[in-house]
Formats: sequence, structure tokens, C-alpha cells
Amino acid sequence: MSLAFAAIHLPQFGTAGALFILFWGAMVTAIRLWTDSLTPGLLVHFFNNAAAYILTPSLTTARPS
Repeated sequence: MSLAFAAIHLPQFGTAGALFILFWGAMVTAIRLWTDSLTPGLLVHFFNNAAAYILTPSLTTARPS
């Protein structure tokens, strides 16, 4: 499933992004198996998306002087 998920993102993020997603997906899967709960993986996913789509753009957007 991680390979399929990474392949879906290949056109949007390129090879490097797809490899990152592949390893990130494996990490979240390992967390799920280690804790026997979906909650930690969901929290990691939430904070990753918050950083990627809210925090990073707000810090890198040019502000008028």
C-alpha cells in the first residue's frame, strides 16, 4: 500500500517526493504496528500536514514591507 500511495504522488512531487512519502508511510505503518492503535499515526499525519500546508507557507510567504 505504501508503494501504491507513493506512486500516486509521483507526478505531483517527483521521484524525491515519492521516495520521501514511501519512507514516511512505512514509518506511520510501523507506529501503527508498534502501538496497536491508529491514534498515534493519525496525530503524526495531522501534525505533518499542518506543518506542510499551514506552518511552512505562513513562514515562507513574502510580506510587504
